[in-house]
Amino acid sequence: FTSADTAYFTGFEYINGMKPFVKKTTDGCSTWVNLPWSNVSLAPVDITFIDSGNTGVAILPKLIMRTTDGGMSWSEVAVNVSADEDLKKIVFVDDQYGYVLGTPHFILKTTDGGISWEKIQLNTNLILSVMKFLNKSTGFTTGSEASIFKTTDGGLSWNMKKKFVTGRISGIQFYNDNDGRLFHDARTYKTTDGGES
Repeated sequence: FTSADTAYFTGFEYINGMKPFVKKTTDGCSTWVNLPWSNVSLAPVDITFIDSGNTGVAILPKLIMRTTDGGMSWSEVAVNVSADEDLKKIVFVDDQYGYVLGTPHFILKTTDGGISWEKIQLNTNLILSVMKFLNKSTGFTTGSEASIFKTTDGGLSWNMKKKFVTGRISGIQFYNDNDGRLFHDARTYKTTDGGES
């Protein structure tokens, strides 16, 4: 959702075969309209809109697509993703700063609204799975072996804060800069110091 009424939805529908789509609602999900989508075989893995809904960024496993007209036309953005890497999740913290989670262990960062992207490799062999940014400086990502990493410099460096060894971290939620929750298997862990403990 980009507002209480406006949201975007992607996936595949069967129309003479499986067709990827991007849909938009402006009435709180009562009705949906199809937006033009040029890729005939792949739907976005994740999509987000910034700039009051004018600029959108969609990620596919190996590609980033960008629109500046509310999704009516899309163009490919140059990004360095190798054959054994995939893009999984995108998040913007404002109209300029955004991050893409990539597997097995990298982050893409933009500081210009998705026009260009910097690739940051994490110094780990753990496979990343969840990402949460509080602002353009502070963020978290989780890896296999139920580990959690934190950055305070916009993703340039990451420090491991916790490793459960077994199980899986399924989500991270923060209510302000200090108060957060970590969802690990059937348990919830709480932080009151911004994820330091």
